[in-house]
Amino acid sequence: MNKSTNEVHQMTDKQAQMLLEAIKIIVEKAESKEDALEQIERIKAQGNKKPQ
Repeated sequence: MNKSTNEVHQMTDKQAQMLLEAIKIIVEKAESKEDALEQIERIKAQGNKKPQ
């Protein structure tokens, strides 16, 4: 991968902060550790889907 292609795949600071805030909210709202992990797995599954 060349430098410009690699830069496209990196998260911006704002995106990273948004992701951290989303995880924080999930953990705060979850009724249990298992519930939090389940919600995080749902997010990961969305990331694994191929774009349309």
